[in-house]
Amino acid sequence: MFYSKSAKYAIQTMIYLAVKNQQGLIMVSEIAGAYQIPQSFLSKITR
Repeated sequence: MFYSKSAKYAIQTMIYLAVKNQQGLIMVSEIAGAYQIPQSFLSKITR
């Protein structure tokens, strides 16, 4: 199945948040660093 980059990044972000759900506030920069996603792009996806 083919997913756009935006969809792939959104899915990766949701997985990251699910795994880290009890650790409080998670910054976009942390997620971007974990998955090598451009921070500016991820910021737009997570609005």
